[in-house]
Amino acid sequence: MKNLGKRIQTLRVNKGLTQKEVAEKLGIAASTYRDWEYGKQIKGEPYLALAQVLQVSLTELITGNADLPTSKIMQELREIQRIVESIQKNVVLM
Repeated sequence: MKNLGKRIQTLRVNKGLTQKEVAEKLGIAASTYRDWEYGKQIKGEPYLALAQVLQVSLTELITGNADLPTSKIMQELREIQRIVESIQKNVVLM
């Protein structure tokens, strides 16, 4: 479980999210999420929601190995999102 905890911590940090932000997106207490990062057992079935919040595939979340097609798609979706947000900001300024 410690490997999973370290992995979700690394993924969270790479996404620029705080523990509190991830916990809020999952609808759980920040202390519960913090426990997960410290290697305590994740109870229930939050894996899909956690993968979605961290924008990774279930495979990458559980094994640490990126599913290349999914990773590429997520990367492209993030780039599209950045472009859309930039356009929206420019429209608001006009």
